[in-house]
Amino acid sequence: MNKMYEAHPEILEMDRKRKRKTRRIVFIVIGVFVLFGCGLFFGIRAIMKSSDAYKTAVQYIGDNKEVVLEAGGIKDYGFPSGTISTTNGSGNAVLTIEVEGEKKSLDVYVELEKAPGSEWNVVTMEILQD
Repeated sequence: MNKMYEAHPEILEMDRKRKRKTRRIVFIVIGVFVLFGCGLFFGIRAIMKSSDAYKTAVQYIGDNKEVVLEAGGIKDYGFPSGTISTTNGSGNAVLTIEVEGEKKSLDVYVELEKAPGSEWNVVTMEILQD
């Protein structure tokens, strides 16, 4: 042990407290970043699922006989990935949506576009193969 700590045990205790406080601060900062990242990730996906483009894509997928047959019936839809962009009433969306079926799950790629004053329209849809 260092002679300074032997002569002044209060210095050793202060050093221990400082290290504990530093560790606590590091864990808190890491925790805040993790929570922020999770909130951002799930928040964006929730916003995407509530969009008209997503709802149009899901309706189109549900009406598609090929998807329904391959999945064995649709139980649910997973979180989407992709982008939705709108400017001055027009927009483009590119989504990949997981379709959870009775037989198997599928990833379905959907492109949509929207003209000002109109609804979203599916331009293309494709079942992605593993």
